[in-house]
Amino acid sequence: MKVTSITEREFITSIISKSKRLDGRNLADGRTLDIKFRKEWGGCIVYLGNTAVLSQVSAEITEPKASSPTEGALHVNFEISPMSAPDVNLSRSSNEFV
Repeated sequence: MKVTSITEREFITSIISKSKRLDGRNLADGRTLDIKFRKEWGGCIVYLGNTAVLSQVSAEITEPKASSPTEGALHVNFEISPMSAPDVNLSRSSNEFV
């Protein structure tokens, strides 16, 4: 979290000194977790407090290349909505998490 003003800094310092979070929970308190599986194979929605994440997982078994019969490949595709965070940049690919 980027703190930009003295007022914000004082507020955050105040709640941390009271062992609280911004939403009022104690530091050791978790949020409610709920997982709902969708009708489509591999899909689910995970709710963590007021946050919801839609997930879809798929896999495909393929024959290895003749040149490397003991090796495989794993491809990961991650899509994120620009509504999820103000600094999401959909215009470029990134290897940041590799």
